[in-house]
Amino acid sequence: MNNKKEGAAKGISPVVLVGLAVVVVAGAGVAWYAQGQQNSTKTTATPTPSAGAKATATPTATPAPTPFAEAGVTWLAAPVKLADLKLYVYPEGYAGSADETSYYHVGDYNGRDIVLTQLVALGLGGPDSELFLKDTGSKGTYTLLTTYNKAVYAQNSGGAENIGYAGIVTANNTVTLQSVAQQTTLKVKGANLDVGTVTGLFSIFAGDSFKQSAQPVDTTPYGPVYSFAKTLDDGTAIYYLVLRRFDGTAVTYTAPTSAVLNDSMVASVTWKDGAKNADTYRIDGGGACGRASGVNVVASPDLSLFTQVGTTAAGKAVYEYKDTNNAVTKGAYAMLNDGKYFDTKTGESITISYADFLKKHPVILTQDPLGNMIVLRNSVYGSQAECGKPVVYLYPTKDTQVSVKVGASITKSEPAYNGGWNVLAKPNGALTTAAGKSFGNLFWEGLGNGTYPTINSGVVVKGSEAAATLKQQLVQLGLNKQEQSDFLDFWLPKLPTTPYVRLSWLGTADMNRLAPLEVTPKPDTVIRVFLDFEGLQQSVSLPAQHLSARARNGFTVVEWGGLLR
Repeated sequence: MNNKKEGAAKGISPVVLVGLAVVVVAGAGVAWYAQGQQNSTKTTATPTPSAGAKATATPTATPAPTPFAEAGVTWLAAPVKLADLKLYVYPEGYAGSADETSYYHVGDYNGRDIVLTQLVALGLGGPDSELFLKDTGSKGTYTLLTTYNKAVYAQNSGGAENIGYAGIVTANNTVTLQSVAQQTTLKVKGANLDVGTVTGLFSIFAGDSFKQSAQPVDTTPYGPVYSFAKTLDDGTAIYYLVLRRFDGTAVTYTAPTSAVLNDSMVASVTWKDGAKNADTYRIDGGGACGRASGVNVVASPDLSLFTQVGTTAAGKAVYEYKDTNNAVTKGAYAMLNDGKYFDTKTGESITISYADFLKKHPVILTQDPLGNMIVLRNSVYGSQAECGKPVVYLYPTKDTQVSVKVGASITKSEPAYNGGWNVLAKPNGALTTAAGKSFGNLFWEGLGNGTYPTINSGVVVKGSEAAATLKQQLVQLGLNKQEQSDFLDFWLPKLPTTPYVRLSWLGTADMNRLAPLEVTPKPDTVIRVFLDFEGLQQSVSLPAQHLSARARNGFTVVEWGGLLR
């Protein structure tokens, strides 16, 4: 992005900083404040042992980081919260407030403060982060390092309906602080981890609200890596690997699974009888309508509990539980609807006995490079948490023939999907198929082809207040009265009756990654919202989400949906 183009962004004047080129000097380590304190940070309690796990000793010392060598850069041991620096401007009608943006002093570059900002998430995946340098002198100006988070910069520079930058901010696209540059892959204990996702401050990700325990795993040039294990009802765990970067932010990674699953999620396994597996499997516990960001594992596995049933294409052993009545396999069968699985080929629900279920290799396991046993659940004969009743509305500016395709495995649709919809759409939202049938929207259910984001933000309310909160949120999200009514008719009866309910929203960017929409002709405005909710026995604290309505300009496409578990 050139400086001239940056200068057109809201509230930003272009500049190239003189003397800020970052130089990598071999052997010149990054200085740390309170180094001893950082190295003696205590970890939390030991996670509940997973099914098939051995008891292991709990590490008590945080691994000392091996810092990336970067001249002139000094990082604080922990972010220091600052007052509102007023680096952002908020659009008219903005549903949130400036109080939702947090500022932190995280380090220094040649005597200039490095400031990290955290903007409330517009979807899941954690708050948006940006880095600024405090300019020298008494003018109170700041320089935005656009290379730190190009996606957020593009979003905030994208129009009057978005958050923008104040006049005291100048953009720079040439300076990169390499010690906190995002690493697309990361080597941990000799294994190259899959692509990382920034999830906000490490302290928030590791907060009590997730009931997870951080355990040190390894050190890297970019900071220490921890594991987080969230125990499931069957005793297995959803396992995350998290890099704590020097600026205090967290990046989640997963152990590589390409040796087990191909791009179509088919397990590359040859069974002991010589047959080749053709079924798809999930490694995320099966609790999302796409591929979740965590991996379902048995930590510190006891191999005596398993028997080998096959081999991967890479020559790794594939196991099943010896005890066919184990909690994991029994739990997978219990997740079926009255002992029925959905056959995507015939579109019918088929009854299967537990004895026949066992013949389908419903749960298999193989060890990852870090020593955990990955749990793979058969998604052909298993329960699929689906994207529940996403409904698509089309509002062209004039009568228009529109084609719509969804990046998902469709299990139900109305009108019939047949590889895509082709309808005549009117400005009032009325749709007509080639067969002359009329519809108010396009309905689908299915399994998204993309990755389901980590749930680490939202709001927890009393169960008695969930319906009222949901109605208020639909208004904040900009759904019109008909869309709100359709949403509530479907989802209110499905809300849990527990003492507390968590409500979290995926936004347009989240849904575009999970189940992309291909609409022809291309719409001017796309609004996609998707509800993830959970019943809770106790209240927990979560980072807030910013819910706001996007202006509807030109040909507009609106979609709402939710997670069916």
